[in-house]
Amino acid sequence: MAIVCCNRDNLYGHSFIVIVSQIIICQFINFTPQITIVLPKILLSKNSSYAYKTAWINRIFATINVFSFYDILCFSFLLTLNRFVAIILPKYIVLFESTKLYFVLFFTWLTVFALTFVDFHYCTRSFQVSTLLWIRDCSKQSSDSGQVFLIFFYSCELFLSLTIFVMYCAIISTIRHRFTSIKNEAQTTDGRYGGHRMSMLENIKRERSMLILAAMTSGSLIISVILVGILPMLLMYRGSLKQAIETYNMPGLHYVKKTYGTQHAKEAYGIQYVKKRKKQRI
Repeated sequence: MAIVCCNRDNLYGHSFIVIVSQIIICQFINFTPQITIVLPKILLSKNSSYAYKTAWINRIFATINVFSFYDILCFSFLLTLNRFVAIILPKYIVLFESTKLYFVLFFTWLTVFALTFVDFHYCTRSFQVSTLLWIRDCSKQSSDSGQVFLIFFYSCELFLSLTIFVMYCAIISTIRHRFTSIKNEAQTTDGRYGGHRMSMLENIKRERSMLILAAMTSGSLIISVILVGILPMLLMYRGSLKQAIETYNMPGLHYVKKTYGTQHAKEAYGIQYVKKRKKQRI
């Protein structure tokens, strides 16, 4: 990204460069915990006193790692929105000009700080040397509130990733249509404008290649959210539901389901479950 912004033939506007600079800063912030936590833990994993003395340092830099993740996600969404508005909705590009751009950046940073604070309130993170993974424990307040936060976290991450992917698909489709129309015009116009048309085609090709790469990145993020976050939660919910049904399986439930339907069976099951819980308390 830094090479694209510093290139003399850079075709992007001021807003694009400013947003990209925020992402570059976030990447450097994300690099800090890897140096201060990951490498020392790997090298000094056998030293038990090291983990005790640097526990507070690990918590601080683990929070920085969370902050950089939210930062990169939010500013990647903002960068995609900038390209979407510039290419498909150019009349709304005023949102990314002059004072309005800095207001949008301030609001994005404020959102990142708020998400990081909520994450720090509900969850703790630590780096596990044996698996080389960051472990998140969201039972800091209570298990129920931690589960609610995880659902909110993965829902926001999936929503932003899907929105980024859809916007990139729309941008690529628009650029492809524009490329075809300019190519047809270049073949029909005279030589005076042919060179200008060909340079426009080359710029569109470069823009399309970069956008395809960004769309693939957002697609991989969607897959990781589904596999790492949502799928384990669904499997855990399914396992707990199955265990509850096996534990509180009532006589006649299958008959009610077969005779009156699933909804009546659920209602009957719920009523009998409440009665059984009351008897157990007595």
